Amino acid sequence: MNSIASLPKVRILDLLQGSGVSAGRNFGIEAARGDLIGFCDSDDLWLPGWVESATAALDDDRTAHWVLGRHFHLLPDGTRTEAPSLAAASGLSFSSQGRVLHTAPRLTRTLISQFTCHISATIVRRDLIQKVGSFPTNLLYLEDVLAWVRMSQLSPLIEIDRFVSVYRRGIPSASTSWRALTAQAISGWDVARHDPTLRDFRKELRWTSYSARKTLALKNLYYGNRMQALRFAAAALVLDPREIGEFMLFLTLMRSDKAMLRRRGGRYSQSIDDTATIAAQLGIR
Repeated sequence: MNSIASLPKVRILDLLQGSGVSAGRNFGIEAARGDLIGFCDSDDLWLPGWVESATAALDDDRTAHWVLGRHFHLLPDGTRTEAPSLAAASGLSFSSQGRVLHTAPRLTRTLISQFTCHISATIVRRDLIQKVGSFPTNLLYLEDVLAWVRMSQLSPLIEIDRFVSVYRRGIPSASTSWRALTAQAISGWDVARHDPTLRDFRKELRWTSYSARKTLALKNLYYGNRMQALRFAAAALVLDPREIGEFMLFLTLMRSDKAMLRRRGGRYSQSIDDTATIAAQLGIR
């Protein structure tokens, strides 16, 4: 920390321990003296040239107030997995300059259904993030997703086809906590469903909330939390009673051993292709 503090133009801000990630980000935003806000959590790394690329993109298009780059996941064994671009999720293509401009309402719908905007790969103008009220401090998870979805309605987003950050899997963080298997992990979607500014996207938010509960059901079942898994599966059914067939499949999975769950898990939750990847996602062995 002392070596960082000795760098030019670097300030170390002290915040009460246990205040939470959102409080820390909001504190930094309020203390910032510049126009652009970037984020780099303890399990993230910025790649060289990221700030320069973001600044150039925003200077070239003044209609956009935030910019997104590509990122990849780095596992403890050194395996590198490239995250899909937002452009691919949106059915768009990069220009010859390696850029694409995302606009609402397509941008909002894509962020809700296939969130691929990693926070360390995003740089935002300070005034934009302040317009949405910064990060909600009452959420342990999805606080960045909720802020990004809200911002998508206020400004176009520039995406550049360049890898700008690394998400280091297996580093202790909120994503590897046991809380990632609880309702706290998806409460942000419930907040979004009741946000009046997002009323035009209630159908998408309802489906995402449904899928998130199915995902938690599958994760908990994989790790032996059978009753909690059943509660999430039942909660998903309450959200969409038409999916009774999916719920019956889940009951079948409850009677299967873990090997069977690995082979058939993807049929229950479309959010997970193979439940064997959950361990890598959560950093749990």
